[in-house]
Amino acid sequence: MFAIKWSLCALVGVALAQSNQFTSPDGREDDLGVGDNLDIRWQAGWTGSGLRQTNVDLFVTGSKSGTFTSVLRRNISLDQPGNYRWKIDIPFDILRKDKDFVVAFVQARDPPNFDATAGIGTSSSRVFKVEEDSKSSSGSKGKGKNKKGKTKLGAILGGVLGGLALLIGALVTALAVLRSKRKKKQQLEAGKEIPPPPPVEQQKFASTAEMQAMRAGEHDAPPKYEPPAELQGSEARKDGEVTVKSGDITKDGEASRKDGEVTKDQK
Repeated sequence: MFAIKWSLCALVGVALAQSNQFTSPDGREDDLGVGDNLDIRWQAGWTGSGLRQTNVDLFVTGSKSGTFTSVLRRNISLDQPGNYRWKIDIPFDILRKDKDFVVAFVQARDPPNFDATAGIGTSSSRVFKVEEDSKSSSGSKGKGKNKKGKTKLGAILGGVLGGLALLIGALVTALAVLRSKRKKKQQLEAGKEIPPPPPVEQQKFASTAEMQAMRAGEHDAPPKYEPPAELQGSEARKDGEVTVKSGDITKDGEASRKDGEVTKDQK
């Protein structure tokens, strides 16, 4: 980054009158570089040399004639104060030829033409020097340097923190993947140790037709015949109990009394 330093030397090649037209740059800025913003400020009215101008064009030009001239802003009214922020963009090949530059007002024209109007009336700022390499010392004062130092430090810290965040995120992701794989492996090993359950024996169920046949057989089959037991003997009288001994039945249906037992006719 190129440092911009202010000096009080006069321009060589193009005679421009320095004045108090510009309040900035005022020589107190320090350590400005190519790509930085330069705030250019001016007062109302004309304080330059030559004819009084009310509408002007703002240029930046080199101290050596023909090395570098660029219009920054066109048709500016000096009826009131104003400002313009310029992002410094002086090319490297120009810096090898010329290191002293100035901003200046010249008469407004369409199209803008610095060389044709510089002799009519000009109002320039202080000369500033652009170096290819920064030569600022540790003892330099100025808000620009401190601001740049803080910006660089913030950028470095931001990069470091961003890198750490990415690294931590990658580690967390890797640990999660490893843990998931380990868990799956344990589940597979546990599944191998447990024997499979015995096969369930399939029960044989009767068909609907078979069930109906079984039920019909239970209700329709005749009861099993069992012949009555043969009557035998008569009960004897024991311990004072009276028992009746069955007698033989005669052909005419009469029962005979035997052994003192009472018989009666059975008709």
